[in-house]
Amino acid sequence: MTIRALIAEDEPILAATLNTALQRLWPELQISAMVENGIAAVQESLSLLPDILFLDIKMPGKTGLEAAHELAEDWPDNKPFPLIVFVTSYDQYAVEAF
Repeated sequence: MTIRALIAEDEPILAATLNTALQRLWPELQISAMVENGIAAVQESLSLLPDILFLDIKMPGKTGLEAAHELAEDWPDNKPFPLIVFVTSYDQYAVEAF
């Protein structure tokens, strides 16, 4: 079974670094999409229905937390909700993500 993921990160270097690290550590993981903002994260997630979401907490359009809340409301009932991994370089957002 292929596990598919989406990366939402507005900093291209950080997105590429996360993608590279995931491919090295988890070669079976398929990165289905990489997006640069929270609005695209919601749209692509609902389109692709990945198994795991890597969401930057602070992004343009919608934060990763806002995107996660919207996805929880709009996710199809017949599909398992994805695992969510929040990524951030800001300490102050870590507690809110938990």
